[in-house]
Amino acid sequence: MKKLLWVFAVLLFGCAGKLQAQSSASFNFSAGAQVISGWTNVSGDPSTGVRSATSNGITVSSVATANWAPLAGTGAAFDNIGSAGGTFFSPSAVMLNHWF
Repeated sequence: MKKLLWVFAVLLFGCAGKLQAQSSASFNFSAGAQVISGWTNVSGDPSTGVRSATSNGITVSSVATANWAPLAGTGAAFDNIGSAGGTFFSPSAVMLNHWF
């Protein structure tokens, strides 16, 4: 029994060396480039071209222009018309700018 426990412990130790730490990334989406400290900006209108960005090994993408329903004459990306005051995210600039 002791030998079986020792083998199990060695296997667990070997597997633990292959575990990876969890990564995190913060992305903000906007029509024009927006610099917000600690956030990776993905700017541009996703209805006119695929937009993507990578931070800490995590990539986000708008996938395809067909996924977006732009407002006529305006597009699918907006700046300074979202929720002010940082009600959901902080800083508030993350909520002011968005893709629709």
